[in-house]
Amino acid sequence: MTRRTTTAFLTLCVFMASGMLTPIRGQGKGSTSSAQNSSSNDKLAKKLEWEPFDVRLFHDIDAKLVFNLATSWIPGEDRKGRFRYKIEVRAGFDKDTVATLDSTEKLFNKAKTCDFFLKLLDADEFELRDIPLTFDNNVNSSLMLVGLSANSSVPMTAVEYRSLVGAPNSSGKWSINWRCRDTDAK
Repeated sequence: MTRRTTTAFLTLCVFMASGMLTPIRGQGKGSTSSAQNSSSNDKLAKKLEWEPFDVRLFHDIDAKLVFNLATSWIPGEDRKGRFRYKIEVRAGFDKDTVATLDSTEKLFNKAKTCDFFLKLLDADEFELRDIPLTFDNNVNSSLMLVGLSANSSVPMTAVEYRSLVGAPNSSGKWSINWRCRDTDAK
């Protein structure tokens, strides 16, 4: 080493020791963190099917609406992502009630007079979201209404979604809220 190189090296060491100069981190450390985030996001992107929610909404119809929810989360720009949800609604008749296509269609036609909302709560039961739902009709081959479905997404951070899905022994909850224009609704 020449005297000039030795002086430059010692000066560099003094600056680093004093904290005035910090070393540049290599790609390895940053990519590990990125890989961990990617792995964590991959887990959130897997479809999660929740326990069904059912409610008897109308006094004059001997059937319940049974809501089935599936969710996932996908990353987006600026650390935001998308909460994806899919809801299928089917008729739930009591065991002693004979379900007919006419009674099913009547139930869903009446349900279409209501506004529905997907309510999400975190593990501590604080509200995360109250999402207005827009349902599509599910019809059979005879074009009779046999169900409803919604498939959409809304902005949500990964942190918010994790607070919903939580840990196996402590996750958030979901429910359906409604407002009906029909006076027979509960």
